[in-house]
Amino acid sequence: MKKISLSTRQSISGFLLSMPSVILLLALYVVPMICLFLLAFTDYEMGNVVIKWIGLTNFNQIFKDPVFKRSLWNTLIYVALVVPISILGGLLIALLVHARTKTRSFYEVIYFLPVTSTLIAMATVWQFLLHPKLGPINSILKLLGLPAQNFLGDPTLMIATLAAIGVWQLIGFNMILFLTGLSSIPKEIYEAASIDGVTNSIDKFLKITHAENYELQIS
Repeated sequence: MKKISLSTRQSISGFLLSMPSVILLLALYVVPMICLFLLAFTDYEMGNVVIKWIGLTNFNQIFKDPVFKRSLWNTLIYVALVVPISILGGLLIALLVHARTKTRSFYEVIYFLPVTSTLIAMATVWQFLLHPKLGPINSILKLLGLPAQNFLGDPTLMIATLAAIGVWQLIGFNMILFLTGLSSIPKEIYEAASIDGVTNSIDKFLKITHAENYELQIS
């Protein structure tokens, strides 16, 4: 009987170890998404025993709904604000935190705390902070001679407020991802660049940090 090679055994072991996570991912995310997609083409309602295939009727109705159109537009605005700001902000904070030595762990914990907070706790805290009468943010505005704002009730301020909260929650997660890439770059490269005359922070980022991470992604 032919002996199985070490690489083959490692591949089989890795496959078997990953199977529980794969099955859980399929059961909790993939299969429900497929079921919901198929149900969208039916007249299914909670409790119905008989399901009738109606094609694109549900989609025709929903795209004629002004509430859905407004919700879709608000979602696009929210994504356009949160995604680029959280990514660029996470990169900037990662560069600042990576340059520190003694206090790096402290800042990593501070910025990553919003990622670990539960949605219920986060919503409760922000409702208090932004309360039009009791919230400390509006108290500060009054001290500065500015009128109080209903951040979560005014349609003109609500999207920007929710986007700011979304950035606050995601920026720490993006920071950790960028810090992982920054930590993989040997410090000797920066020291050699300084000797060669690359002392500007922007030049170091463009010529060393960005280039090294790009090479690591390719490899």
